[in-house]
Amino acid sequence: MDFTHARDFAAALDVADPIGHLRERYSLPEGVVYLDGNSLGALAVEVPAAVDDIVERQWGRDLITSWNEHDWWSAPRRIGAQVARLIGARDDEVVVADSTSVNLFKVLVTAARLRPGRRVLLIEPGNFPADLYIADSVGDLLGLEVHLDQVHLVINANPTGGLLGQLLCSLAGGLNGPLDTIIGLLNQILAALGGL
Repeated sequence: MDFTHARDFAAALDVADPIGHLRERYSLPEGVVYLDGNSLGALAVEVPAAVDDIVERQWGRDLITSWNEHDWWSAPRRIGAQVARLIGARDDEVVVADSTSVNLFKVLVTAARLRPGRRVLLIEPGNFPADLYIADSVGDLLGLEVHLDQVHLVINANPTGGLLGQLLCSLAGGLNGPLDTIIGLLNQILAALGGL
């Protein structure tokens, strides 16, 4: 294969590229071709000023008033709406929040505190290892016994008593591991709720 004119050919393609102008939106050293966007993407040129504004003005000067003055409260939904468009969801279907591990910790602590008389945190042994460590941490924090047992849930609609509340509070916390199990559980909940 003859690559004598490959550089000229590539340069011509770059000039004709309909999104080639987007290169100007990123701060990259001259001559660098950076293709690692999944790990640490290139720095967008507007980011340093935005970070400076958040740190210096919103946090540094406006302090706690920024929750209202700069609408920090709605940031998870506002950013989630932007992500939703990328993944084909509706704007109100995505929320950007803490990591899964942080959220799991918060959910387990909240569930345990909703039923302070319960002393057991039940988790299936097949869960992701980090989930098991989080359950142990919640147990240590709240003085709960952590049981690693297979979980089998039977869900029945009870028109007199909040099904979702019963489900969430029946144990201090319970996790099902595999995604298909969780999806099956959610489908049972939705079916039961639909029958009320």
